[in-house]
Amino acid sequence: MKKSVKIILSVSAALAISLVYSASSFAGTCNKIRNDVFRLHILANSDSREDQNLKISVRDSILRSTKERLSLGSKEQAERWAVDNLGYIKEIAKEEISRQGFDYPVTVSVEDSYFSTRQYDDLTLPAGVYRSLRVEIGKGEGHNWWCVLFPQLCIPSSVDREEILESLSDDELEIIENGEKYKIGFWLLDLLSGKGRG
Repeated sequence: MKKSVKIILSVSAALAISLVYSASSFAGTCNKIRNDVFRLHILANSDSREDQNLKISVRDSILRSTKERLSLGSKEQAERWAVDNLGYIKEIAKEEISRQGFDYPVTVSVEDSYFSTRQYDDLTLPAGVYRSLRVEIGKGEGHNWWCVLFPQLCIPSSVDREEILESLSDDELEIIENGEKYKIGFWLLDLLSGKGRG
């Protein structure tokens, strides 16, 4: 075997090992982000203007009534509080639906939900399964709305963004602040995870 072929094979092997290591490290950091985030997911009854406006009103009522409870402690504490107060959150949604002149039923749960890669202002969240507080209005067939309850990015005015960013590791910051750089990686994660409603 010629020396140049051996060099090419050696370089190719080293590159392959490096890529596998980088992909593994990237996937591990994405998993950590998914494990550290608790999301809010609201599904509108339909895509009509009225139903979409209602979805936003329900969102605002829930965020106003829960922001103090969900912004403290850890993701686990926020999730536990939500689980323990599903009835309370459902009542908030029902009251707002009624106040807006509708009589849709509402379902509230904490569950695992698949989300595709999402941009939130200048932050990117990788695709995958996240724990989320899910609020389904009526048939839940309309476009949905989502945000991050913990760390609390749903209400930027009530939270110091720098404080949130300081709580993240360097790897997490690199991924969420440089989403464009990881566009191919996120696309691959979307593909491998399967498509879901997000």
